[in-house]
Amino acid sequence: MIERRALLGQKSWGANLLNIISTFLLITSLFISSGLFAQEGTINVETIMVTADKRETELLKLPIAVSVVTGERLQDMQAKSVVDIYRQVPNMFISNWGTRGNSFVFFRGIGSVSNAPAVSFYVDGVSFMDARLFDTGLYDIERVELLRGPQGTLYGQNSLAGVVNVVTKVPGNELRGELSASYGKYKAFTATGSVSGPLVKDKVFLGVAGMWESREGFTFNDYLEKDADKRGDFFGRAQLRLMPTEDWDILLAIDHENLEDGAYPIVTLDEMLANPYHISMDYDGSYHRDTTGGSLKVERHMGFGDFIWIAGYRSFTEKTYNDQDFTMYDMATFYQEVKGKSMSQELRIVSQGDGPFKWLVGLYYFDDKRDDLQNGDYKVYELFDSSLSEVRNKGFAGFFQGSYAFSELFELTVCLRYERDNSRIKYSAESFYQGFSMGYEELEAEHSDGVFMPKIQLAVYPTKEMMAYFSVAKGYRAGGFNTASNLPHEYRFFEPEESWNYELGLKGSFLDGKFNLGFSLFLIELRDMQTTKTLPTQNTYVNNAGKAQSRGAELEFSAILPSGFSILGSLGVTHAEFKEYSDEVSGMDYSGNRNQLSPTYNTSLSLEYLSPRGIEVNLFGKPDELRFFGRVDWTNTGPFYWDIDNSIREDAYGLLNLSLGLKSESLDVIVWGHNVLDKRYAAVAFSFGGPSPMVQPGDPRTFGVTVRARF
Repeated sequence: MIERRALLGQKSWGANLLNIISTFLLITSLFISSGLFAQEGTINVETIMVTADKRETELLKLPIAVSVVTGERLQDMQAKSVVDIYRQVPNMFISNWGTRGNSFVFFRGIGSVSNAPAVSFYVDGVSFMDARLFDTGLYDIERVELLRGPQGTLYGQNSLAGVVNVVTKVPGNELRGELSASYGKYKAFTATGSVSGPLVKDKVFLGVAGMWESREGFTFNDYLEKDADKRGDFFGRAQLRLMPTEDWDILLAIDHENLEDGAYPIVTLDEMLANPYHISMDYDGSYHRDTTGGSLKVERHMGFGDFIWIAGYRSFTEKTYNDQDFTMYDMATFYQEVKGKSMSQELRIVSQGDGPFKWLVGLYYFDDKRDDLQNGDYKVYELFDSSLSEVRNKGFAGFFQGSYAFSELFELTVCLRYERDNSRIKYSAESFYQGFSMGYEELEAEHSDGVFMPKIQLAVYPTKEMMAYFSVAKGYRAGGFNTASNLPHEYRFFEPEESWNYELGLKGSFLDGKFNLGFSLFLIELRDMQTTKTLPTQNTYVNNAGKAQSRGAELEFSAILPSGFSILGSLGVTHAEFKEYSDEVSGMDYSGNRNQLSPTYNTSLSLEYLSPRGIEVNLFGKPDELRFFGRVDWTNTGPFYWDIDNSIREDAYGLLNLSLGLKSESLDVIVWGHNVLDKRYAAVAFSFGGPSPMVQPGDPRTFGVTVRARF
């Protein structure tokens, strides 16, 4: 649970961290030394292929720190968005609170709160440029790739901390379909469905998929006598694939989402401890989001390489209403309406074959526009503030990546990207007191910048089953404009952020692929790091820290055991701090402080069992075998600070999820529970001027049942 600064230092986490590391090493050594892997049985080891480097590559031969969550694992975890899986990724943290538009994503202690994202989010090669859209539905998914460290050479600006790359299932010659329904506590209901297959064999294919969910709120508003954070949404996607010849592959996709949620169940920490999941507000907070997107991917296989063109478009409207004083008194309300449009095009040519020389070259263009209307009604002061900002970002880039294998032992990769961006803002704001104008403010500004983003990697293959690598990469995040009211003009623009990442890694696959291990050490030096500060009006602005540093380590392993057991684990350790940071607006010096939302460590351990033999049954007119399934997921998040002042700290906490049921090729029946120990923790915490910080509690204990049928 949260502690105020005065309570810090009462608990030491060093011993706990040492125990965690020792446990991981002990488990690993026991697996290898005990001969548990000696039995072959009927275990099938599947090679995981990824497209993280924009070509299909075997995961264990990719010199990048990347975690992969397959579509099957997403279903086993009952995961519906990236927010549901981040705890099992080393050094990844997401603060998702208030609304689904507030997704603060951090890798290795680096992220964003109100500025442009430091972690890029891609779906089928198309960027979701606005972080408001990151918490979107995951359904009919092939896999999710989570890349840590700067990926700017291939993915561009705003990926200096990492990339989340979602790959959906595409239709093919196989006719497949799936229906699932879940029901649980708080009247939580989720339904998903998908069907895909050939319209004309080998030539034309169609796939459609969707997800719908609803639930009551976790938090009850005692004053209005209604739920404060209920949810309701719909997600849908359609894909048309054309293959006129063996050399052409064309995929057209469209998708839509609609969200209708309650919003901002915020209380003081003291109130949360006294009466959790209850608030008293006189104004009903709500959140609505409509998003429509589409993409066209054209792939042409030529003799020397593959020609790939991807065009993407996305538009959204987001409306938020909330009680700005968070009390039952009619003092302040806030309304925000954001409209955004983005368009991107990428053209690249990728060499064919395995070398010794592999290369790709490409061009990229993007054009984003966002209009942000904000109205603050401070009734207790008879004050009304209104502002409108219109921001447009455009840019283009050229990039190259080449890898040369000098022998079976060494491979050198060199990457370079040049990117140029242009930002323009048109901003207006006006304040009224008792209905009379107190002043009008206008701002029109433009800023352009260009940057080279190099990367160099050396991979060493001492054996066919092991790879060590070293990489140096530059990260970049574009500058931007602050639109908070009452901010001096000299702070309206904040500078770009740059980083240098040094990484040493090791990957290995042992015992015929039954035991896989990945380990990395990293050091990140940042200049002009973009941080978020809060004004007395509770508006936020982005400032540049002088210098910052993040360093740490990451470990992942997976093991397939005999008799149907498997185990996955991860460990991330991060120390992210400001080396030089003097904030002229607040007059504070934060040098030596830890960066916000940067847990000291995070761990996960998952044990899964699928019985080797099951009950022979006849399902949907064909023979099948029902097998017993069980899964235990334990995650632990280390202590961290909610603010760069380091005045509000979250203690370490662990969460336990359980699943139990029957699985077959055609049918799953799973009973599940999330946070089964009903652990209390905060989804967010911030200072609001009083003696107790404002908080939103994390999700309580939930449980339910899922039935899934496939054909």
